[in-house]
Amino acid sequence: MKYRLLKQEELEGLKDEFVQFLIVNGIEADHWNTLKTEQNEKAQGIIVSFSDFILESILNKARYLEFFSGNTLLAFKCNPSEIELAGIEGKRDYISIEELMKDFVDNPERFTGFKQKKEYQPERNMELFNMLESGAVITDHILFDYMDTVIIDD
Repeated sequence: MKYRLLKQEELEGLKDEFVQFLIVNGIEADHWNTLKTEQNEKAQGIIVSFSDFILESILNKARYLEFFSGNTLLAFKCNPSEIELAGIEGKRDYISIEELMKDFVDNPERFTGFKQKKEYQPERNMELFNMLESGAVITDHILFDYMDTVIIDD
């Protein structure tokens, strides 16, 4: 397994995609039911392969991530070979990104801004997966573009 096993509720939400995955892999409904009851280990292996397939698809499409932790907001642009960061850190904790951003716009002197670029370690999708497992979320470009514009490099 490269990433992680999808949770039951995730699998249930991807039922149609799983059926297509089985069909593409030459497994018909009757055969799948037999595998589940008589060859549970093999059925689990198929679920592992499906989990990796789905997560790899999501990671391949991810272009921007955000991470918020009370006083810090990090926005990432996920390029093919490197990741860019535009972040701000405040002097107090905030309940939400919206509250932090409002204070940042109204009182930028209360924040420290920073930017960085780096190559992925060990590779793009694994690094993005680890970031998501640590609390980052996939998002659109709006926050990154804004922060990248207003934060001045030293």
